Amino acid sequence: MNERHIGRRQSYTNTSSSVTLAPGAVVVLAAPSSTEPGTVGIVIDTILPLATGVIQYLGVVSLPSTGLAWTQGQRVYWDTSTLTCIATSLTNTMPTIGRVSDQAYLSNATSINVDLNVA
Repeated sequence: MNERHIGRRQSYTNTSSSVTLAPGAVVVLAAPSSTEPGTVGIVIDTILPLATGVIQYLGVVSLPSTGLAWTQGQRVYWDTSTLTCIATSLTNTMPTIGRVSDQAYLSNATSINVDLNVA
């Protein structure tokens, strides 16, 4: 994970019996609803199946992007199929992971700084 600004962290239990969560993986903490955008966390260190580790849920991190142009403050969604940040929610269950934090990015950006869980 490429942490840019230290944020808040918490324990997280990997509920999968077969999937290891690698550092930088995005995990959904609360699914989106009609009134809430959902929340996500970023895995800090490897979390083995059914084990507990640490995630970051606030702060600024660098995450992969689809190569879009981004403006500062733009809402960011996480595409679980491509494992990248996208600008438009493809489904009602796609979490908003935050907003572009500190600068605009040109259309060839392969990563962006995201202020996690900022509505």
